[in-house]
Amino acid sequence: DDCAVENGPLQGVAVTFAARRGTTLHQACAATDQQNGTYNCSTTSQGTWNFGRYNTTMNATKNYYNASLTVTQTPSFLLVSNPQISNPGSSSSSLGGGASNNGWGERWTFTADVLDSDQSAAELNEVLNITLWINRSTGWQLVNQTLCPGPLLSDCSSSVQASFTQQVFACEDIGSRTFRFNVTDAYQYENQTSATAAIAKDSVFIQYIYGDSNVDREGSTAARLVIRVQDTD
Repeated sequence: DDCAVENGPLQGVAVTFAARRGTTLHQACAATDQQNGTYNCSTTSQGTWNFGRYNTTMNATKNYYNASLTVTQTPSFLLVSNPQISNPGSSSSSLGGGASNNGWGERWTFTADVLDSDQSAAELNEVLNITLWINRSTGWQLVNQTLCPGPLLSDCSSSVQASFTQQVFACEDIGSRTFRFNVTDAYQYENQTSATAAIAKDSVFIQYIYGDSNVDREGSTAARLVIRVQDTD
């Protein structure tokens, strides 16, 4: 109060905080007196609260004192969501005439389901960064990324599938390789999910072209043998 210099911090005050969005009161709580002139209260957002900006109001009353003015902090806090990513998957497709059997030279597609519920609040201008990492033979490598909203995904406020397709592996990557999706929003909330892909040898087609039917050991010591080898992946 006005006499705090002489009397010290004022105790025993009824202090009320309230969370408001526009003119709507969402929750009010009676503050706890810390016995040193400090008052606080904690509140938890409810499932009915909309994502976006909220104001906080405070007023104080005490017997034999004039009630305080209602003080408003605008904005006081943002209600946002933690982005979610799940169901990682991978598949491959042959670039040649061979079977699609997870060969290292094939075109690979990596997918995951993405959800960032607070994109439903236009006022937040929320943008989600989605990245794909693969632990190759040389270590973790960033192989692709996109934004939502962006060129590949227009809206992530409901669950959508993020998909990246490229040729990424080399023969030294044959074996089990871990890939990881990471999502990070504008408020640095993030999540990730990972899975493994079994990288196989490429399919090979071998065709006989020509070979001498007889080799005369008494004559020439050389014979011409011709085959064609094709990586069909």
